[in-house]
Amino acid sequence: MSTPLHVLIIEDSEDDTLLILRELRRCGYDPVFERVDTAAAMKAALQTQIWDIVLADYSMPDFGAPAALTLLKESGIDLPFIIVSGSIGEEIAVAMMKAGAHDYLMKDNLTRLAPAIERELIEAGERRKRRQAEAMLRESEERYRNLFESAHDMIQSVAPDGHFQFVNRAWLETMGYTLDEVKSLTVFDIILPELLDHCTTLFRKVMSGGHCDNLETTFIAKNGQYVEVEGDVSCRFVGGLPVATQGVFRNITQRKAHTAALEYQATHDSLTGLPNRFQLSKDLDKVVEETRLSGKRMAFMLIDLDRFKEINDALGHQAGDILLKQIAPRLCTAVDVPANVARLGGDEFGLVLPHINSEEDALHAAEKVLAVICQPFDLEGLKVQIGASIGIALYPDHSDDPHSMMRCADIAMYLAKKNGGGYAVYNPTLDIYSPRRLSLITSLRIAILENQLVLHYQPKISLKDHDVIGMEALIRWQHPQHGLVAPNEFIPLAEVSDLIMPLTQWVIDNVLRQMREWHDMGIKANVAANISARNLQDSGLPDKIAVLLEKYQIAPHYLELEITESAIIVDPLRATETLRRIHQLGVILSIDDFGTGYTSLSHLRKLPIATLKIDLSFISNMLKSKDDAALVQSIIHLGHNLGMGVIAEGVEDQDTLSMLGALECDVVQGNLISPPMVATEMTQWLRGRC
Repeated sequence: MSTPLHVLIIEDSEDDTLLILRELRRCGYDPVFERVDTAAAMKAALQTQIWDIVLADYSMPDFGAPAALTLLKESGIDLPFIIVSGSIGEEIAVAMMKAGAHDYLMKDNLTRLAPAIERELIEAGERRKRRQAEAMLRESEERYRNLFESAHDMIQSVAPDGHFQFVNRAWLETMGYTLDEVKSLTVFDIILPELLDHCTTLFRKVMSGGHCDNLETTFIAKNGQYVEVEGDVSCRFVGGLPVATQGVFRNITQRKAHTAALEYQATHDSLTGLPNRFQLSKDLDKVVEETRLSGKRMAFMLIDLDRFKEINDALGHQAGDILLKQIAPRLCTAVDVPANVARLGGDEFGLVLPHINSEEDALHAAEKVLAVICQPFDLEGLKVQIGASIGIALYPDHSDDPHSMMRCADIAMYLAKKNGGGYAVYNPTLDIYSPRRLSLITSLRIAILENQLVLHYQPKISLKDHDVIGMEALIRWQHPQHGLVAPNEFIPLAEVSDLIMPLTQWVIDNVLRQMREWHDMGIKANVAANISARNLQDSGLPDKIAVLLEKYQIAPHYLELEITESAIIVDPLRATETLRRIHQLGVILSIDDFGTGYTSLSHLRKLPIATLKIDLSFISNMLKSKDDAALVQSIIHLGHNLGMGVIAEGVEDQDTLSMLGALECDVVQGNLISPPMVATEMTQWLRGRC
């Protein structure tokens, strides 16, 4: 098959042209040609056709190879230019080659024509590739320069001695320096002094070949203002030697200020400025733990204002708000020792006394609190007086658990209110705690020890291929006297008592035992179990899980633990550490009931979480509520953007399933797929799908 060849022939002889064409065809080419013999004709040909090569006679009456070569160069078109002449001297040939001709040959010996064309076409192709590569490189460099200068992130390159090599426009604008000023700066000049040692250590680590991701630090701008930044730092090496650290930082000053404001709002009462119930719970947890370690005692007071409703009814809520604002500073200065004061809601306050020597110390503090509360309040010129009822609980006398302490103080407060105000200390004999719940706590302890509980399993399927990817273990309790006790009744009891730890261990032990049986049958699926906030405070939990995994010879990735958002935020630092250690075992971690808590995104992305499980309240309403549907979609996008899978629980109908598929949810769980089943039924169900 002939090779097409577009050839522009500069020749005034038709016979010589035919000789050239005959030789080309003989050598396997299929020439498409045009013969021209004037400059004007050549210009027109170059403009109207794309040519592979130019063959030119050296000398013609009005035109020739020298003029044609000059015209070709002026056109800017890179084409192989070969002189085919009847006679040409060696000096002329050399001069033409220097001028840019690629080869020359004689008309009476055209055997070199085809090889010369083949060679020049290859070289022309190589030149074209080089030009394209150079153009792409220039374009890439230009894009990089534009990206570098137009980037909103702060970009910097720092030499091994700490001096800045270059920074971009965003860096200069954020920090307030000029380019000339930056040349005399080192990176250590802009670091907050108290962070300098830490950042210097990180700098040396990066220079030695390490890298630093998600670094948060504080720069000092030229005007002295602090600039909070977050970014990544890596090292550039040349010839195996470090030549610069390169950092890309985002200015998160406003974001951190906004986050701090949100966290303050989440932990403080907007009216009085005092910590709220959530913050008090954290403070109480901390004080109880510190008191336990020190072997000392502490007290918690629950303060409820007397006759406050009368003020609201008689003078209006604005007057009530004024009184609450005035009472806050009184409570903060009422006692002689440091204390944690919080508004729990309405006219209820809490006060934590970290260190007391005796019950008398707590009573003395309560008297002082009553004294400051009973002082008259000025409500826009009107003097009013109120009283208070105070309930007191002591650690470890009445409880060794923070939540139980609050309950005990609440019971004591109602006793004080029943007695007409003042204060009362918790008295177990007067505890009106539900007999049924007390009975359940006792029975639950027995149920755990005697293995009276049972696990049901609910499968989870992938929306991608509808395969079963795992199941969730759900605990059930058939009480001999009370009948079926709902998990939401007995699990909270376990959480506020000392039963949550053995209950959790029972669940994990039985889940792994069942998994061992399934694995021996050839059924290998992930099984999820739930753990509570109290479990995350148990530093021994990871070790207990490791022992059980070894006992049943189960690979860790088959076990999944689900934690609620609220469990994480009770004590984020301790929870994060416990989760990190569990994750290091290889156990999969998920956040259950996602969307109902207050997990910050900055904290969420630092947790070793593999899956987000959307709370069923949103799933059940997503077909009726645009807000819930939008929230579900947002959670799915959030999970995917963080590299996490997303599970929807509580799927009860086909329309909900279809909508979740359209929203690209990964996994679903619910009665539409299958209701929870005991292990034997689950085994049959799984085999039926094979």
